Amino acid sequence: MRVILTAFGSMGDNAPIIALAEALRAQGDEPLLLLNPLYAALVATRGLPYTPLGTRWDLEEVTNVERYARPFRGAMAIWHDLYLPRMAQTFHAVRQAIAEHRADMVVGHWMLFGSHFAARQAGVRNVVVNLAPCWWYSRKDPSIYHPFDAPSWLLRLMASLPRLFVKRLLGGSLRSVCSEIGVPWRQDEYFAMLREAHLNLGLWSPAFRPAAGDDLENATICGFPWDDGDGSSLAPALTRFLDSGSPPVVVGLGSSMRLVGDDLYREIALACRDLGCRALLVGAKPKAADGIQDVMTVPGVPYRHVFPHARAIVHHGGIGTLAEAIRAGRPMAVVPFAVDQYDNARRAHRLGVALRWSRSRMRGKRLRKAMEQLLEDRTLAQKAAALGAQVQAEPAGATVAARRIAAT
Repeated sequence: MRVILTAFGSMGDNAPIIALAEALRAQGDEPLLLLNPLYAALVATRGLPYTPLGTRWDLEEVTNVERYARPFRGAMAIWHDLYLPRMAQTFHAVRQAIAEHRADMVVGHWMLFGSHFAARQAGVRNVVVNLAPCWWYSRKDPSIYHPFDAPSWLLRLMASLPRLFVKRLLGGSLRSVCSEIGVPWRQDEYFAMLREAHLNLGLWSPAFRPAAGDDLENATICGFPWDDGDGSSLAPALTRFLDSGSPPVVVGLGSSMRLVGDDLYREIALACRDLGCRALLVGAKPKAADGIQDVMTVPGVPYRHVFPHARAIVHHGGIGTLAEAIRAGRPMAVVPFAVDQYDNARRAHRLGVALRWSRSRMRGKRLRKAMEQLLEDRTLAQKAAALGAQVQAEPAGATVAARRIAAT
């Protein structure tokens, strides 16, 4: 079977699609990746067929990233600034690839409507990939989309509000693009897309969010899509740091939120110093560790290599980072910045494996007290270890997803 796979966004959005392409190839299918040219070298190391999608785009070069980390307006800013302007381009690229590759199926990230429109117009099967539970908008297992939590019964009563928001604002913004590319416009396009997809894949562990009674009939929760095939390893200096003392607190804010997390990295390093523990700051600038002993900064390293070495983990709640923290079986604190991170943090907290910290309140003595709780809470550590063992025993999510695609 010939399958086109598309994604857009940060590394956390693209890595699962690359892992899925590898799983498809392993079972004898013929994948073709359409990705941002930024990931061309990464794909080349896997030997996967690849076509550049649009022009090279790097989150590191985006100005005013703080705009996308706003609790309420961040998600729509990401949609309007980053995804919507590329929709027509994606549509034409995927449409061309379908013809040239003689594709049987298109697999795309849920926000890439251009990909789904192209599959519909070409009459090929369409698979929608969701990476976090909140994008399924369940009424029976409701999510949050902001810093403010509420009891589950109240969230269920209010579950129609996020759906209405998506229908009106996201659906309305699609009108002009649909006119431009010549496809019918529907205001409820998001939910129609999910209903009409031949398959909806939830790439998270059922231990993190199990199936809900109102999930779509064609939905499958596959497991976390580990991307372990890049052949990377730890730099010698980092290996020496990890081996030279007690397990450190590892802090990682993903490939996006680290751009607005300078202050948080520094505050956590100071709290660790005061508590007599070491720290590894992944993605932090070197100045975050200035004058602080037993703290190391690295520009970036796959979390799967360093999280198992941690005494505890502090991260932003991006679903890929959260998955690796869960797999490592270490207690964690989640400091959500935007979009799905609030819901991911809430779910991890409800499972008893994570503390939830407020980005605006975690400073000075408050942070040191919270850090002390993270390091000393035995129940938290035990539940984290148990969930980690459970998730490690699950089948690889990318493999499960590839099998479901083959059976569709």
